[in-house]
Amino acid sequence: MSIKQVRSEEEMRITLQTLTLQFGADTTPARGLCGSELEAWLNQAEDELFDQLFSRLNAQY
Repeated sequence: MSIKQVRSEEEMRITLQTLTLQFGADTTPARGLCGSELEAWLNQAEDELFDQLFSRLNAQY
């Protein structure tokens, strides 16, 4: 099944930089990916980051 690309290449590049610089995420697995493959990787990485941050927040309360 093919995933339709929704994000522009520029948006995905900015998202990769943000994941690395702001959140310390390891984005090396995304090297060499482009188009829908990169978008799928970003979606998964963002979901994992959200879950991690949400768990930390819940642990505080």
